[in-house]
Amino acid sequence: MVEKEEPNEDIKKNLESEEVHTGYDKSSSKNIILIVIIIIGLLVLFFSIRYLYHPKTIEESYVYNGFKFTKISNLWLTEVQIGNTLFRITTRYSPNELEHITVEPGIYKKIVDSKKIYFTVPGNLSSVAVLAITELGRIVGTRYGILNIPSQSALTESSNNRTLVKTCRDAVNGTGVIFFRIGNSTAVYSDKDCIIVQGEDEWDIVKAADRITFSLLRIMD
Repeated sequence: MVEKEEPNEDIKKNLESEEVHTGYDKSSSKNIILIVIIIIGLLVLFFSIRYLYHPKTIEESYVYNGFKFTKISNLWLTEVQIGNTLFRITTRYSPNELEHITVEPGIYKKIVDSKKIYFTVPGNLSSVAVLAITELGRIVGTRYGILNIPSQSALTESSNNRTLVKTCRDAVNGTGVIFFRIGNSTAVYSDKDCIIVQGEDEWDIVKAADRITFSLLRIMD
């Protein structure tokens, strides 16, 4: 018969000390695991809120007569193939916004047959009217190589001796004049060989300029 030997006092103390130490380690591990779980939970909550409430950038685009128009900030972008060159064209307005604006038949021919074109505007209009000249000038003028017609800006009346003055009376002998003005309707029409880009206000002038731009690019009729 084997007798069970009782541990001496020193061994008892060591065992008790080990039990206390082991109990402390388990408690610390639980605390660490709990902290990690809380941190992970907070991260999941943070990214879930960002995903659910952060607004997504939605690209606005559509196809018009085979041309894709995409809105970037406040401008509309499309691509036009002319010869072997692909041009990226930006305008303030897109075709869907301009279908109500009429363009007189024959305007395209009057522009492309011109040897030189003057863009003229009354001196009392603001920089918005100048924006209309810029929109159309990129297509007509020589800077971007689209229609490549030598062009120049002018005023309808002189403000000083250095101001270039051009009116519809100067639209003769192959010289084209495009007159931007405010009127009682928004349209593009002609007075003999002078082309009038007209709007009920200055932003409507820009719309009319974009409308004739799309006609010149054969995007709209």
